[in-house]
Amino acid sequence: MRTVRLLIVALAMLSVCSAASAQVFFEDFESYEAGSGLHGQGGWKGWDGSSGAGAPTSDDFAFSGNNSVEIVPTADLVHEFDVAGGTWIFSAMQYIPSGGSGETYFILLNSYDDGANQDWSIQTRYNLANGNITTWTGAADASVVFDEWVELKYVIDLDENTVDEYYNGTLIDTRVWDNDNHGTIGAIDLYANNASSVYYDNILLMSPGAANPVDGEADAPRDVVLTWPASQYAASYNVYFGTSLEDVEAGDASVLVSEAQTGNTYDPDGLLDYGQAYYWRVDGVTPAGTVYTIGVWSFQAEPFVYPIENIIATSNSIPDAGAVPENAVNGSGLNADDQHSREAGDMWLGSPDGADPIYIQFEFDRVYKLYEMLVWNYNGEFETILAFGIKDVTLETSENGADWTALGDYTLAQGTATVDYTANTTIDLEGVAAKFVRMTVNSGYGMFGQYGLSEVRILQKPVHARKPQPADGATGVKPDDILNWRAGREAVSHEVYVSADEAAVADGTAFIATIAENS
Repeated sequence: MRTVRLLIVALAMLSVCSAASAQVFFEDFESYEAGSGLHGQGGWKGWDGSSGAGAPTSDDFAFSGNNSVEIVPTADLVHEFDVAGGTWIFSAMQYIPSGGSGETYFILLNSYDDGANQDWSIQTRYNLANGNITTWTGAADASVVFDEWVELKYVIDLDENTVDEYYNGTLIDTRVWDNDNHGTIGAIDLYANNASSVYYDNILLMSPGAANPVDGEADAPRDVVLTWPASQYAASYNVYFGTSLEDVEAGDASVLVSEAQTGNTYDPDGLLDYGQAYYWRVDGVTPAGTVYTIGVWSFQAEPFVYPIENIIATSNSIPDAGAVPENAVNGSGLNADDQHSREAGDMWLGSPDGADPIYIQFEFDRVYKLYEMLVWNYNGEFETILAFGIKDVTLETSENGADWTALGDYTLAQGTATVDYTANTTIDLEGVAAKFVRMTVNSGYGMFGQYGLSEVRILQKPVHARKPQPADGATGVKPDDILNWRAGREAVSHEVYVSADEAAVADGTAFIATIAENS
């Protein structure tokens, strides 16, 4: 059995962090009587406080429930918000009947007061006769979808001062959110502009960043528990989860894993597959039965093995100008598809410095359980003719850099002298524990006495504790927070050390307990 030691230093944390509600507004118009005017109800009002610019609820069309808001020709309907900083999603369902006339507006303002401080960020016009859509930037590459509910969505980054505008799932504009950079969202304005009636339902303003795992997470634990921002508007939630983005986005019944649950967490059955991409969606269900999407997110489960980072490469050879040993581990010359260039300055090439055989040594920041080594051999433009690539090598490993153990003799495949060269040698490192790996050259593919490599990637199986929560160096941690960490793959117990004395933790004198759980 393997015991993994977790070292934790307890620091004095004086401040307490609190997360604001991630969903600040949802309107489905179900709480109003059909036909009633919205001016003065639910925070809605006419522009500049004018009752004549209000709009009625309607039961003629509804995306969910029974009601929507009808933006009649005289309507200029406003709802104010108090949102500053962060990333936000503003969405609304829109229904435009065919046969209408005029141009109607969907408007978002970064600041608004009745009669003052009115600053526009979004002014999108919908031509009810010909279907043209015009954003603030210009004509959109999309047309009005008549007689159907479509989603208008705006991804607003107040910190970066940008907005992405989507119509029915298509990106139609990307621009600066606010030329004056207030860093705020001030109001929505549904302006009829004397055009024919259009309808809106399920208007939502929320932050997408409160879900766990965060959207796009590339290293989620296989036992992850999904959490999302609790909604004050939802009585229950429907959860969709699976490996098909199309099914999850569509809310297909095949990926509905939990229906009408009251809590805002979901624990998938069993362990997730290594390296698999997963997609999940949560819908909120209001007390009136309105169903609306809180968010759609994705993540990738942790890989089976990880590349060791920040490797230090050294050699007893004399390197060619610029062709230093570090080039064999720093990714120089590799593109996003792991194809290596033919540029000599992207590789390592060395000559003997005396009678001893050339070696290249790789040093890690700690002892790892080694899984395998991927090798890109020397890949110069004339490699198939001049041949500086290494052929036969001996590998040795060490935990301390002084005592070495031979792992074996191996033959490396020759480089291809092409710009799409990928690793063509894989060496099983047999799970050996090591902080150092040394590759000694026994022979090469050429006869010039120089030897080189393009890249080496060494993969490790993570058997040590990692990814602590709170994160290393975190501040503002709650005094009653629970300490968690990602357990080592083969750990059956954990030794926990906690102290305000960093040295006591490091030297193992601050022992607290041996526990089975990683928390």
